[in-house]
Amino acid sequence: MGKLESPRPDGPVIDGEALIIKGWISPARPLALLIDGNLACQFIPDKNRPEIASAEKLRDDKVGFEIRLRPANAIGAHRVEIADVSTGSRTALLSSEFSIYPREHLPSDPFYIVTHERSGTHFLINTLLRNTIVRGGQAGLTEWYGPYNDPASRLKPIKHIADNWKSVGELVTMLKTHSDYPLYKAHYHPAKNIYVQRDPRDTLTSFYHYLNSDAFHQNQPQAGDQRSKSMSEFLRKPLTPFLRWCYSLNGDARNVVERWALHTAGWQHAENTRTVHYEDLKRDYEAVLAEVIAFTGLRLQPVRKPVGLFDELSVLPRKGIVGDWKSLFSADDNAFVKKTVEAAGVPWDSARWID
Repeated sequence: MGKLESPRPDGPVIDGEALIIKGWISPARPLALLIDGNLACQFIPDKNRPEIASAEKLRDDKVGFEIRLRPANAIGAHRVEIADVSTGSRTALLSSEFSIYPREHLPSDPFYIVTHERSGTHFLINTLLRNTIVRGGQAGLTEWYGPYNDPASRLKPIKHIADNWKSVGELVTMLKTHSDYPLYKAHYHPAKNIYVQRDPRDTLTSFYHYLNSDAFHQNQPQAGDQRSKSMSEFLRKPLTPFLRWCYSLNGDARNVVERWALHTAGWQHAENTRTVHYEDLKRDYEAVLAEVIAFTGLRLQPVRKPVGLFDELSVLPRKGIVGDWKSLFSADDNAFVKKTVEAAGVPWDSARWID
């Protein structure tokens, strides 16, 4: 009994880079890693040299393992197997297929994945990791978490990326940010941008539950208390100073609806930017992939697979349902959001979420 994750579950394998294989086995036993039928390494969980493999005890007699190898001259398709060698023979327990791609298939420059929070950021990132050839996983190197009252400090991580752009591009292809467009225009290194837009009502429904959670306030005590007893209160409640300034150059928004509207309005006509929609990603991910590839120059992996909302452990959605807002919004709430969005210059009638 066990599970073998695909090599480099955070992205495709590039020639010359480390091959990372993770999984778990129950019960613990001596194991061998085979690549294309050839022995790559053999290990007993808890008794290995760190540079070959590591293992940790999981519940219910499960032992997790992580193996790092650096295959040479191995471009092409491969098969990896975990075999039981406790009896002296090799009995395959788990197997998976993967490909190693030449470095020249990587894009020459990194690009940004830009979103308002709770808009499907990792849904798109994971779709690209599973289906295209990109370097590394994704990096939130451009994220800013404060302090909102110290402009010099809040810009340090952004300036570091801009000053070291070439080095950053040698590590990752995708840079995640929630920056509004004025902040990006003033301080970010210019690049191509993919903006993920989601129905503001679903975005704010997810944001409502997120900001009402105890976990958020435990992890971000500096954010202040934005908890609300109802959706109507949440939509109209004045923002805490942290949320007003977080990812914003000017801190213009007064409430969460204005925050979404100003963020989206700023990016909708931004130069060198392609907007994709969360709803389209759920309905037809291959069409969204085609848009992103045409814009960025990424190459597709030979086999395409959709990504489930709960496939990755980076940032899990609460539900990810299209239209979930209907369970919480009143008619007045819907009208308030529509009026605020249109006042910011975002056309409501042409939006993808309108049925």
